[in-house]
Amino acid sequence: MSRAPLLLSASAAVCALCAACGGDNLSLPDLTEPARLEAVSGTGQAGSVGTLLADPLVVRVLDSQDHPVPNIKVTFVPGAGAAGSTVQPDTVESDGDGRAAVRWALGTSAGGQTLVARVVGNNAVSASFTATAGAGQGSQLEKLSGDNQAAIAGTQVADSLLVRVLDTKSQPVAGVTVNWTVTGGGSVSAASTVSRADGRTGVRRTLGPTVGAQTTTASLADQAGAAVTFTSTATVGSAGALRIEVQPASAAKSGEAFARQPQLQLTDGNNNPVPQGGLAVTARIGSGPAGATLIGSTTAPTNAQGLAVFTNLGISGPGGTYTLDFSGPEASGVSSGSIAVSAGDAVRLDMVTQPPASVQQGATLSPAPVVRLEDASGNGVARSGLPVTVSLTGAGTLTGTLTVMTDENGRATFADLAIGGSTGDCTLLFASDGLQSVASSSIRVASAPDAGRSSIEAPATVQAGAPATVRVTVRDKNGTALGGVAVSVTASGSGSTITPASATTGGDGVATFTFSSTLAEAKSLTAHAAAISIGPASVSVTPADADAGHTTAKVPDGKPFRTTRITVEVHDRYDNRLTKGGDTVAGTVAGTNAGIASISVRDNRDGTYTLSYTPLFNGTDTITITLNGTAISGSPYTSQVK
Repeated sequence: MSRAPLLLSASAAVCALCAACGGDNLSLPDLTEPARLEAVSGTGQAGSVGTLLADPLVVRVLDSQDHPVPNIKVTFVPGAGAAGSTVQPDTVESDGDGRAAVRWALGTSAGGQTLVARVVGNNAVSASFTATAGAGQGSQLEKLSGDNQAAIAGTQVADSLLVRVLDTKSQPVAGVTVNWTVTGGGSVSAASTVSRADGRTGVRRTLGPTVGAQTTTASLADQAGAAVTFTSTATVGSAGALRIEVQPASAAKSGEAFARQPQLQLTDGNNNPVPQGGLAVTARIGSGPAGATLIGSTTAPTNAQGLAVFTNLGISGPGGTYTLDFSGPEASGVSSGSIAVSAGDAVRLDMVTQPPASVQQGATLSPAPVVRLEDASGNGVARSGLPVTVSLTGAGTLTGTLTVMTDENGRATFADLAIGGSTGDCTLLFASDGLQSVASSSIRVASAPDAGRSSIEAPATVQAGAPATVRVTVRDKNGTALGGVAVSVTASGSGSTITPASATTGGDGVATFTFSSTLAEAKSLTAHAAAISIGPASVSVTPADADAGHTTAKVPDGKPFRTTRITVEVHDRYDNRLTKGGDTVAGTVAGTNAGIASISVRDNRDGTYTLSYTPLFNGTDTITITLNGTAISGSPYTSQVK
């Protein structure tokens, strides 16, 4: 239809309208604006998901009078159920007859789909097209790309694995589910995918950590037997770690090579062996007792297979539990399992307990000397029944059991040795066949103490509770002071304290003690050195100062006009009664005879005091007694006058 007749008809209509109305201000509609879209053809088609519909979709742009409007842009957008659909082109301009045509490729979902056409700039002017999408019927898979790739184990291959779904006529089918499975390790980016409009779909492949061939199979979810397989090769990465291929022996002797030597394998980041030779692997002690060292070669090179084999490695050191650390250039280290190291074979004797630095002639050595078997690393060797003999170096004669068998701990204890015949310095030498001998420290042999020439000194008098110094001098029969002699002191009676319990004489032969006693009485102090007693020394322990808290009184009942006599006994803080006077004792009367009778005091000079007063009236008197201004124990007392 041409535009000229349309315009002429419109003009005539307008003129007629103007004449009829008789006015000249009428406002006319714009007949060139689109008012609606008409779906001319293409709706209601059916096809497979993702495929292009057979017929184009045609719309027509009309104005308010249903006249076609040319040169109007119309866009097409997916509506309900049409996700994944495409329109070619998605925007088109109406022709002279107001028509616009596009092609529609269905979305990926089976079922009803809607496509909406809208005038650009005026979404209210629209029209809808519907179509029915059926599931595609794929019957075979075509391998497109991604086969026979290689990459380092654990990484992603460079290219995607792509397949195409085809029907029985080898035509691409969209919307078909393809399942992906792997063998040999690794993963794919998706367990299943859906074919696109061109029938294509694919995944990304990540290889597993194990070196070698790995496969990926693509198969149709609803078509048994329709599958293709891709092959990928996982290769070894660069060296990055060490793996213990053979652990060192879990038990070993100190100073000896391990019965089973460690072997270390060079690996990549996925623990795959790396065949790289010439890499130096170094061993060191990782944990264990201090002072140990590795023996043998501590470095081993990798061979062509990347394996480092140690040949004579061992630990020399104290017995205990150890681990080894292994490391190499640009390769992270690794630690071994536990290695229990025990003593090696005995090579020498070692002193465990030294004899005393000094001893009297004929006295048993105390402490008794003890030696043990020892390996080259200083570990004690637990071997019993090995004879060890002791001899004397220097003047004198050694007596006692001179040959002792080692016990289950490899120790020999010489419990009854004594040195006689001479005085002076000497040493003991311990030996056993095939072992390095050991000598003791120096022993000074002195004359035996003599009771008649030795002495004990103490003060003649000491106050109860006060410390007193006691000096014991030990001499031999020639009057020579003896140093290094163990001395103790005892006291007669009870309540005594002597410190220390034992002391050793110095070079001047003197041992000093502190004595105290809480019981006021005569004491005898006796010193004991070796087999003799020294003393005794007499010490008189006198009471300490008067103490009101321990002083008591005897207060009798009184009679009027008769003298009442009160006896006060003064004691010290240890409850010893004083035997001398001189303290200030006073008494006061309260009660019935207060202010009438006064108390007189007589010091008996033996630690007692007599208080006297004469009451006049019957009644109760209260007697307060003080010692040096402090009330005594039990004060005030009561006296009934009657």
